[in-house]
Amino acid sequence: MGSLWWWCALLTIASAQRLDVWSPQNNSETSERDVTLGFTGTLPEGDRAEAYRVCVALDGEPMTCNQLDVMAREQLVLTSLLPGKRSLVLTMFSDGTEVASASTQFSVGVGSGNVDIKSHTGTTTEWDRSSYFSTVYELGYWAAQHKMPGVPASGPGSTLDAAKNAITTIEQLIREFDIELLIDAPCGDMTWMASVDLRGVEYVGIDVVQSVIASNIEKHPSLTFMALDVADESSVDQLRSLVRGRRTLILCRHLLFHLPVGDGRAVLRHLHGSGASYLLTSTYVKADDFDTSYVLANGHRTNLLKRPYCARDPSRLYLDAHADQYLGLWDLAEGEVLGDCEDL
Repeated sequence: MGSLWWWCALLTIASAQRLDVWSPQNNSETSERDVTLGFTGTLPEGDRAEAYRVCVALDGEPMTCNQLDVMAREQLVLTSLLPGKRSLVLTMFSDGTEVASASTQFSVGVGSGNVDIKSHTGTTTEWDRSSYFSTVYELGYWAAQHKMPGVPASGPGSTLDAAKNAITTIEQLIREFDIELLIDAPCGDMTWMASVDLRGVEYVGIDVVQSVIASNIEKHPSLTFMALDVADESSVDQLRSLVRGRRTLILCRHLLFHLPVGDGRAVLRHLHGSGASYLLTSTYVKADDFDTSYVLANGHRTNLLKRPYCARDPSRLYLDAHADQYLGLWDLAEGEVLGDCEDL
């Protein structure tokens, strides 16, 4: 939800019984994670008191309340908000009785400012993965700025039609290997995963886009979600704490071809270090050349069996969304997925 605090700004008590709440961004998208909301209050003459209790409910959460001097000029600041659309209800009480209320909506960006999506390529080394993919998601980059009919913000590969083979594959593997835990990294917005039969298996969805995780938690309360960057070495301990020796399948669909080589190789090392039983991840088979000039958000036809990954052969290959795009299955008990590539 973020946190709330108050400082001098604006409150006017006048004649009619209502409150008006506004944001300096005029309810438009802001790239800041700290949003300032002004409000003006108008109350009947007889309702005036020396102090009022003003309560705020953000996104349906329980109210947070503060005492307010009617002669003060006040402003509400909400800090460290998650990106996305936000709704706020402000209620004013006098001696325990509600005397006025109002609501407003506003949008919060990714907080680190605008990220230049196309400047990040396969040669990128220093970057904030969370901010980058938050920008890609919030702008609807994978769905033509949210203008592609029937395509979610996670992109065309996340439609039910594109994922039908993946759904069949996952359900088959869960039953065949008696999987106890399915870790989905990245989970995206659950457009298609929500259709997978997860009976008898614990599901944990992982993503670097915090607004996606927050939305998934709200929409799928029976499942577990966490914000985690599997390209970061610190993720290994958290993954191991999830696995705890259980028969675990990690799904890593449509991630590696959106990462620079160093990050992609790190992901494979970290997933192997998790102690999971199996890894099911995306690969192409006929792609030979690795072009590092690709824009990360656009992706690249990555063949894990070739340089610069040099992966050992998977146990199985399952056709994914289209020709030459597969989900490869690796038994992690047999060792690292990565092979030794010369000069790497």
